[in-house]
Amino acid sequence: MGKILKIDLTTLEYEYTFTPPKLIKEFIGGRGLALKLLFDLIEPETDAFSPKNPLIFSPGLFCGTKWPASTQFHVSSKSPLSNGYGSAFAWGGFGIEMKKAGLDALIIIGVAQKPVYIYIEDDQISIKDAGNLWGKTTGEVDDKLLALYPGAKVCTIGPAGEKKVGLASIVSEKYQNLIRTGMGAVMGSKKLKAVVIKGSSKTDVDNAEFTRLARIKKNKVETHKASVRLREVGKAMLVKSKNQVGDLATKNHQQNTFEYAHNMDGDALKKYVTHNVFCPTCPIGCLRFSVIKDGPYKCATEGPEYEPIWALGPRIGNPDLEVLIYANRLCLDLGLDQIGVGGVIAFAMECKQRGILEDDEYSLEWGDAESIVGLIKDIADQKGLGRILGNGSKKAAMSIGNNALDYAMEVKGVEISGQEPRQSKAFGLQLAVSNWGADWGYGLPTIDVAHNEAVAKKYLPELMPEVLDVSDETNKAALVVFSENYNALTDSLGLCKFSAPETYAIEPDDAAEGLSAFWGEKVSRQQVLELGNKIINLERLFNVREGFDRQDDYLPSRFTKEELEIEIFTGDRLVGLVPTGEKRKVVIDLERLLDEYYQLRGWSKNGIPQSMEIGQVK
Repeated sequence: MGKILKIDLTTLEYEYTFTPPKLIKEFIGGRGLALKLLFDLIEPETDAFSPKNPLIFSPGLFCGTKWPASTQFHVSSKSPLSNGYGSAFAWGGFGIEMKKAGLDALIIIGVAQKPVYIYIEDDQISIKDAGNLWGKTTGEVDDKLLALYPGAKVCTIGPAGEKKVGLASIVSEKYQNLIRTGMGAVMGSKKLKAVVIKGSSKTDVDNAEFTRLARIKKNKVETHKASVRLREVGKAMLVKSKNQVGDLATKNHQQNTFEYAHNMDGDALKKYVTHNVFCPTCPIGCLRFSVIKDGPYKCATEGPEYEPIWALGPRIGNPDLEVLIYANRLCLDLGLDQIGVGGVIAFAMECKQRGILEDDEYSLEWGDAESIVGLIKDIADQKGLGRILGNGSKKAAMSIGNNALDYAMEVKGVEISGQEPRQSKAFGLQLAVSNWGADWGYGLPTIDVAHNEAVAKKYLPELMPEVLDVSDETNKAALVVFSENYNALTDSLGLCKFSAPETYAIEPDDAAEGLSAFWGEKVSRQQVLELGNKIINLERLFNVREGFDRQDDYLPSRFTKEELEIEIFTGDRLVGLVPTGEKRKVVIDLERLLDEYYQLRGWSKNGIPQSMEIGQVK
């Protein structure tokens, strides 16, 4: 039986409790468990930087087992960007190390009197002075702490988190970035520089059936065509196909293709890649390590993956891959969300284009390297224009005025991730309704964009064939509900996105088999999806309790009013796309999609769940 550790940084006290088995059966681990603990611990209207706002780390249920790609962990809290539910996830070894230390969750409350870090080694807890680490980059902190604690795993904030910048992230193991909802700012508000964990407990389950299944599923993931392609090219493979279909939003979503996309696709990145990076237990190896050997942008870094490539490339009109790689590394060092940073820089550049923003230091011209690099540093340092941009484009627009809000591509204060809502209608709806803001990782409705006909026929036969037409709104609400439920489940199990809801190498039936063996009782496909549904509903109730309703499920008017011309393709993005010769001018009819989505979820027309009993499990 695992434990929940609660540490109060104000009193420097801590306590362990055994995790109630019913809590695991209802909310599993990872995303679901962290959510439930947060929901029960925080009072409505608590300020995100209040000592009473918990910061909760939780590994997925399967972390530490032999199940393939089971390394994902979540950090959840109230978000300083949305003032609602916040969560971030990462892969790698930190979640596994939590399990080795016997932890299902780590809850941190209070505020330290001076900068500290937490060191956990099995049942031994120390709260140590971090004065010599304050102001250091995430990479410097990781190196210093690993020199003290060899074999440990580290999560740390950079200078951005120390200054409570809304776009601040938490960085795990130097390169795994927990981004989107300002969790780094919450950690900084507690004067907590790092969490270091080292465990020695056996984590794999003593269960022959689960071990047998894990071996079979590992082979399934390893040989899946998406896994093979990711291993060969990495996530940068998405750049080419998204550019082909008009889903590579450029210059703050003013365009949907980028003329320099070939400068930063999977083939272009090969020039800088030295080797693949495999997360523990993952047979895919989709990560890349990139090195720029000399010149002004000399650096070495893991990545960049698709979202940072898009955010620091096409989104801001940057054609230079070396500038992009360096900017990605800079965000990691300073502890910043690359997607958020790209979003606010794009916002500033369009405001300059529209004649409503000037800056004494930077040109703010599309793709200008000096503006890009300088603004990243200034956002972390809360200096000049960076001070205005660091808390997101929504707040920046309110400061600038002059219709600047028209150019803020955000939802719930969170910058939109790398999808074009007019081209991909399911993603457009998902970005609007996501309970933690406009992020690709919340719901991942990929079945249509990947033209995954086999999965659609198996799990959504009643939606065929219209559901596979990406730009057709028919049945997209149902696709989003299904995808969100499955994604919430796999996030709670700790499964990497690219082994499950992104590719469906691991399908709902596989997850049901795994849970059945893990718990020693039959769990059906419908039951695992219902577990995900329960998590989505509780996330919504968290936000409703904070005053959210339908008006918070919006998209910027650019997507609902400005027509976009797209070309229609058929086929699989992994194998090759075939143009049909058809073109369409599209917007997204969000109000219609919201009506359908709410009805399918059993919510009111104002987006409110009808049952308040969802959060009552103890």
